[in-house]
Amino acid sequence: MEKRNNLKRKLRKDEKQRVVETGKRPYFMKQRDVRKEELREKYDDLEKKGGLKKYMAKRRKKNASKDRKAIPWVGTAPTDE
Repeated sequence: MEKRNNLKRKLRKDEKQRVVETGKRPYFMKQRDVRKEELREKYDDLEKKGGLKKYMAKRRKKNASKDRKAIPWVGTAPTDE
C-alpha cells in the first residue's frame, strides 16, 4: 500500500510539473494505468536485482497449477443411464 501511494504521489507530481512547464492540459491517470505502472516498476526492480527469471518461473508454475485444477477430468463424472 505504501509503494502504491508513493507511486501515485510521484506520478501526480510529474504530471503537475508537465502542466506548469508546457502548459498542457492535466491528465488524471485511471486506476488501471496506476496498476500497470506499479507492475512495470516491480518488474524493473526485479530485473535490477536479478530475480525476474525466478519470479516469472514461479508465476508460470502457479498459473499452470490453477489451469490443471480447472480442467474437468473425463470419465470421473457420474452418468445418468
